Amino acid sequence: MRRRLAALISVLAVLLALGAPAHAATDRFKWMSCAAGTATTGHIDDGAMNYDGSLMLHGRFQTCHPPTQYEVFALAVYLSNGHTYGTATTYWGGAPLPPLFEAKVGAPDETQAVCLLAAPNVRLDCRSVTVTVTPGDGRMKEVGAQIPVDSPLVDRPAAISIEYGMVDQGPNCPTCWG
Repeated sequence: MRRRLAALISVLAVLLALGAPAHAATDRFKWMSCAAGTATTGHIDDGAMNYDGSLMLHGRFQTCHPPTQYEVFALAVYLSNGHTYGTATTYWGGAPLPPLFEAKVGAPDETQAVCLLAAPNVRLDCRSVTVTVTPGDGRMKEVGAQIPVDSPLVDRPAAISIEYGMVDQGPNCPTCWG
């Protein structure tokens, strides 16, 4: 009996140490869908390089309906090597609340543009990004002028995941991801 109990406790300890498997949160978190004839609009007002090399972007939305806590938008980064990535964020992820947003996005040195997305293939607004080498081999990143959402710099789908963490936590908070 003691051996069986000890074995059971050992198995439980191993399972707890492994944690829950990651799984998609798509049954709960989703892109906002708009009724026919309506659409979500938005734009990036400004952006600046953060101390860690990421970009902190500010902007606003005009959503097609009041967002639920499970609907998401994203900021995508478009790299000069053709790669694109981004992370979905709930509209209600934290202050400031809609229609405003503030979000941090990682920006490698190859970043050439950032876009605000309503879905992986729905770009609402895009801005150019310039990276300048500074003395001492540092990098200065600047969010520049607005560019067309169909510009060759950004005219490709963004790989956006609404899976996050070890359990069904959903997208990250707007000021947490990089």
